[in-house]
Amino acid sequence: MSNREKVVDEIAGRGLFVVQSPTGVKASVDGILLARFSRPLPGWKVADLGCGNGLVSLVLAHDNPQCSVLGIEIQKELVHQASEGAGLSGLSNVDFLCADLKIPPWKQTPGIYDLVVANPPYYKLGSGRLSPDPARAGARHEIFGTVVDFARAASSLLKDGGRSTWIYMPERLDDLVDAVKRNGMEPSKLRSVCSRSGDPPVFVLLEAVKGGKRIELVEDPSLVLYEKGGDRNYTEEAESILYS
Repeated sequence: MSNREKVVDEIAGRGLFVVQSPTGVKASVDGILLARFSRPLPGWKVADLGCGNGLVSLVLAHDNPQCSVLGIEIQKELVHQASEGAGLSGLSNVDFLCADLKIPPWKQTPGIYDLVVANPPYYKLGSGRLSPDPARAGARHEIFGTVVDFARAASSLLKDGGRSTWIYMPERLDDLVDAVKRNGMEPSKLRSVCSRSGDPPVFVLLEAVKGGKRIELVEDPSLVLYEKGGDRNYTEEAESILYS
């Protein structure tokens, strides 16, 4: 990728840089929300499935310097962008692996991660508009893996008692819950994200625990992104999450 074909953006003015193509996968609010929802403890091993250009991995590594983070992505161009972003951001606690999550190379040493995060493609093939950009198409549609594939890989990576965290479309929450349960993870926390107070959710954030007994799902109050009115001014809570 030449210099003319890439853009380097600083996230929230914090010395954290993401490299992206002008027509490809872009850093977005949902990635930052997922990273901040996940809250790993110091020393945890963290894996980011389908990491794209590395936004979630980079935020997690930046916010949690005592954690080690591995981003896993099938598209070589995006792995290159993620690695370049880590270098520009001066992060030494994050690595990136080009791999197909449906054929995980980590099967020889399963169950070593404390936390797996994932922002699976939101759309099934045949639904929604398929982007002409291959990288963006793979990020938004289930070309390289379904939510079940993501859940299977997450379960393989996690140790017993480990957590997985997810951001997904509210319309497909049932698909996500079914996928994690079928792969030995019990939903433990749910939070909806709304554009404005009273609006239907635009995202859902889910936490699940591997190997635990059936537990009561805790539903946190919705996160409201914008103040009421026509302006796109963030609420105090949203601004704290996105810019802290």
